[in-house]
Amino acid sequence: MSAKLRAILLAIALSIYEVSALSLTEPRCRCLKVTSNYIAPRHFSHIEIIPKSAYCSKAEIIIISRHKTTICLDPGAKWVKKYVSAIISQVEENVTRGTE
Repeated sequence: MSAKLRAILLAIALSIYEVSALSLTEPRCRCLKVTSNYIAPRHFSHIEIIPKSAYCSKAEIIIISRHKTTICLDPGAKWVKKYVSAIISQVEENVTRGTE
């Protein structure tokens, strides 16, 4: 392999490394697009609720479907608010039972 080809490959490798390192060091919102369409909870495999932070000015609600699809929900949607409230109530109830 010629020195010129090695230099080009090294430059490409370094640029890929820099781009991947940049994306890891600059936290940002994970949801670029959200949906308010109803999705039945039975289709959820996992739900992640991320509060507002210095990195993202809005709360994010992310579900992973049983088919391994990531879907961002609109935290302002009526059905999402109701579902999240139910989850919070259930967690608080479980915590209360554990401390009695």
